[in-house]
Formats: sequence, structure tokens, C-alpha cells
Amino acid sequence: GERLLRCYCDAVRSSGMYGSELDFKLSRADGRSGPARFPKLSCKPASHVVEMGVGDAEARPEGGGRHVPPDEWHDLLTRAAGDDNLVLFDTRNVYESRVGQFKLEGVETLAPDLRHFAQFPQFVDSNLDKFKGKRVMMYCTGGVRCE
Repeated sequence: GERLLRCYCDAVRSSGMYGSELDFKLSRADGRSGPARFPKLSCKPASHVVEMGVGDAEARPEGGGRHVPPDEWHDLLTRAAGDDNLVLFDTRNVYESRVGQFKLEGVETLAPDLRHFAQFPQFVDSNLDKFKGKRVMMYCTGGVRCE
């Protein structure tokens, strides 16, 4: 039970494969402290956290941009107003984008109406002219889609 789960967490942390900032959230869900929270829960390995619809050879995160902490993001946005060489790219789905977006005067914000992230590559391919030769600042809800 819990001992095996903690052993797994320790093994994942010590592998170094997922960074040094892992934060596991553990809670009892076996019915002993109340009804089982997810009685039909099953965990299965998956090849991708978010399916993009392209092969691994095409989507290589190690060749992408760099992550910036929130304070640096804010600083970059503050200094970028009016920069026509910059594109803000909202990679969230249409429901999340409708809640709000980053907007800067003189800077184009692209927020495609994606219902599924598998639509992302087609949007990029169809709009390459909007990205070519420009600096792109991408954002999403939790960082996975920007990877």
C-alpha cells in the first residue's frame, strides 16, 4: 500500500529523469477513511501526457524554447509593448482561452480555437507566416503544452 507508493515516489525522484522539483500529492483513497474516492480508477502507461498527433521524431522538446519563471515572464511582457517582432501564442484550448489572455498593445496575440491539442500542429502549419522571423512567447495552463 502506502509503503510501496512512497518507494515508487522515491525511485522516480532519484532517477533524475523528471527534474528535481517533483511534488507528489498523496492521500488515502482506499475506503478506510471514508468511501473510496475513485472506485474505478486505473493507471496505465501512456506515451504522451498530452497527445499532439505527431511522431516523437517531429516533436522534440529539447530543441524548443526555454521556460521562464513568472517574474521573468512579467518583465518580458512589460518591456515588449509595441514590439511588432513578437507574437504571444496561447496554446490552451478554446475554453481556457475564453477566460482571458495576455494582450499587449502593438503585439499580436494568437489564440486558436483548439478543442483538442491534436489540432495544434495543423494550426501552426497553416499560420507559419505569423511566426516566421519573430520571437514567440507561448503560454498554457500548466506548462505541458508549451513543452
